[in-house]
Amino acid sequence: MKITLQQKQELARQFGISLPMLQAFLEVESAGSGFFSDWKGQPRIKIQFEPHWFKRLLPGDILKNIYELWDKQEKGKVKLTDTQKLLLHNWQIAVLNKVDVQQAEWQAFNCAFAIHPDAAMQSASWGLGQVMGFNHKMLGFASAGEMVEAFKRSEYEQVKGMLHYLENKKGMMAAIRSLNWNKVAELYNGSNYAAGGYHIKLAKAYVKYSKNGQIA
Repeated sequence: MKITLQQKQELARQFGISLPMLQAFLEVESAGSGFFSDWKGQPRIKIQFEPHWFKRLLPGDILKNIYELWDKQEKGKVKLTDTQKLLLHNWQIAVLNKVDVQQAEWQAFNCAFAIHPDAAMQSASWGLGQVMGFNHKMLGFASAGEMVEAFKRSEYEQVKGMLHYLENKKGMMAAIRSLNWNKVAELYNGSNYAAGGYHIKLAKAYVKYSKNGQIA
């Protein structure tokens, strides 16, 4: 399940980047690990559930129904069924999610999954590279579910998938190879990347892994 140094080296060569470049990405995106121990002590893939994407990707008829039920509940116009109450309960937990510990991320994701599995999987980022589920086609997967199942198998699959994404993201590999961390950060994390110092973190991580041939 844990990716080995040899596998990292092989993937870096395959995709034409240096190992320190790859190591920097993995450290900054997910602290160098694609899994965590859940509340039962079992390994579980790391995620970040994004409520704003879930709202966008949820089919319109479901979204409309939720808003109508919410309005009726707030105004006391109708007595909701247990199924309707559960729907609104799941919706509230899902859409209030912020960047949080993994247990909270998974709680929000599971509530979203109960409403619409595909939209939920597309609306979360997964594993070592924290690749969003809606990017599954760029990685060569037919669906977000197919991508998630592959990523659940091992960190190797997560890193390989992330590299396929980087390879297909216009301008990304050129920015990485030229060590243009500002451009890398913008392409990977959006125009607000500087607010979190993402480019600085990448640059520092790259220097750390490059220094004295340190690659662990």
